[in-house]
Amino acid sequence: MSKKFTMQDIAKIANVSKSAVSIAINQNSGISDNTRKKILKIADELGYKKSSTNLSFEKKLRTVDFFMTVEDIQQNNFFFLRNAVEKKGKQLGINISFKLLPKNKLISQTEIICDIPSIFLATNFSSKLVKALQTKFKYCVFLDVNLANVTANFVAIDNFQEAYSIVEYFYKKGCRKVGYLGARTLNGNFAERRYGFNSAISDFNLSFTNFDFIVGSLSDDAIVVGFTNLLDSKYWFLNIDKNQFLLDQMLNQAISQLQNMISTVNWHPQRSLISWELKFS
Repeated sequence: MSKKFTMQDIAKIANVSKSAVSIAINQNSGISDNTRKKILKIADELGYKKSSTNLSFEKKLRTVDFFMTVEDIQQNNFFFLRNAVEKKGKQLGINISFKLLPKNKLISQTEIICDIPSIFLATNFSSKLVKALQTKFKYCVFLDVNLANVTANFVAIDNFQEAYSIVEYFYKKGCRKVGYLGARTLNGNFAERRYGFNSAISDFNLSFTNFDFIVGSLSDDAIVVGFTNLLDSKYWFLNIDKNQFLLDQMLNQAISQLQNMISTVNWHPQRSLISWELKFS
């Protein structure tokens, strides 16, 4: 009797995760075209047959709630974000319902466990809030944050690499004095950026003291690399097409995690960091 190959066998041969195999076989988003082709080629060579008896991936993601807090409107381009989310839903054939609420209303959004797969724009969420939401929402992914002290599904930009790359760029341009304009309150993203900045300063032996943290107005000759649309002095902004591309990748990954979450027994939370490329407009 010939051996009946499983997704785990395919994953081992292709040197990928079992989740990547399920994404390829079920034609979901979340992996590169090259990886998908590689997995499907191996599956075909092994004579792998998809069946309802050995797969729990027949459940398809149809509806997603996307939560954004009122407090975050000032820090994010609301219409840009909403349009991107709705466009992604149409692209994937998923009904994404955009929900705007005050942060203190998120927990009281539902009196019972919510079974609707949900994505939270969690840029400024605390560990306490993330843990509380996990008790209310059965399937949830937290976007734009990566809290080291919480076990949850996170999708974020690699903020450490982001800040490190900026310092490295100016170092290679001959700059030996790089300052830091940062928030006084450090949430997960700001803390990672500060860590990346400090690591680059150390690696490139640059001089930096607390006096180099800029507070107040900037001089006209300052060049500032902004992570968001801060409005001060003279800026080199990141190309908007690049921002769109990064958001698209984040949404792809968040939806992929939700798809696997609802269809996988004993799902283990994932942290996905999207790498970043320095590009000026």
